[in-house]
Amino acid sequence: MGQKPSHLSPVYVDNVEFFVNASNIIYIPFANVSTAFNTPASVNKTSVPGFGWTKPFPGSSVKDGHEVHLTVAHDVPVPEHIVQNSTTALSSLTFSIPGSMSGKDGPLPMDPSWYICRHIFISTKPQARQAVERGDNCGFLSDKCHADLRSSLTKNWGEADDLVMCSSLAFDPIPESCRDSYGHARQDVMGSNSITMSDINVAPLLAIDH
Repeated sequence: MGQKPSHLSPVYVDNVEFFVNASNIIYIPFANVSTAFNTPASVNKTSVPGFGWTKPFPGSSVKDGHEVHLTVAHDVPVPEHIVQNSTTALSSLTFSIPGSMSGKDGPLPMDPSWYICRHIFISTKPQARQAVERGDNCGFLSDKCHADLRSSLTKNWGEADDLVMCSSLAFDPIPESCRDSYGHARQDVMGSNSITMSDINVAPLLAIDH
């Protein structure tokens, strides 16, 4: 949304523990990225349970409609000043909300009683990728990992930081009980509230698959 061909898109170089570190980011022309994702190599999505955040908290459960989309594009040209005669593969992770929560101009207003946190971990473990390819989703994670991960993302809600409500913050590590199966990953976090979702440029990026 609002991007021009002359703009640059930040791209993570390696799936390393500190993947959001500035040293792991390069910038590729948006035109190259946009062209590549117009003809992706693969497109996958999964539905996740969620809530209707257009109504006051706790709202109502929405079983279908909240989706996570993973798109992979190959042969994306890398700028010559970074490395000569080279291309790379890129992946894009986007989110979408149910049609009942959107209008013709984009997402409907979020009720001020809500705050949404999205936590992203990148795994370098082959079994994680293979499990997803088989459609097992998170079945490869142990019960203790599930419990510890759920606790880490909720127990410090509203207390971990003065500026955001999220319980875990960017760069916080995945629980130790998850590391054998998932790897020692550190997270990136996206927080949004009713103010964020009222921005006509930002809201579609957070709630509509592009």
